[in-house]
Amino acid sequence: MKRTLVLLITAIFILAACGNHKDDQAGKDNQKHNNSSNQVKEIATDKNVQGDNYRTLLPFKESQARGLLQDNMANSYNGGDFEDG
Repeated sequence: MKRTLVLLITAIFILAACGNHKDDQAGKDNQKHNNSSNQVKEIATDKNVQGDNYRTLLPFKESQARGLLQDNMANSYNGGDFEDG
């Protein structure tokens, strides 16, 4: 009896693992992801976007450490771009 019960439970686990329920959930998750990404796009851009230009939400602020990195560089290769990132 115990052996039959173990075989039955094992068969149920194997058949459940072979189910196609994962694809159904993936489709629902993709729809939720697409909806949330559309909302982000509306928030992240301005309605008056022209061409390749875009408006960021947060303006660029220079750090208090600006210039310190360039002074500690061993060479003078493109220091301005190094500071800007």
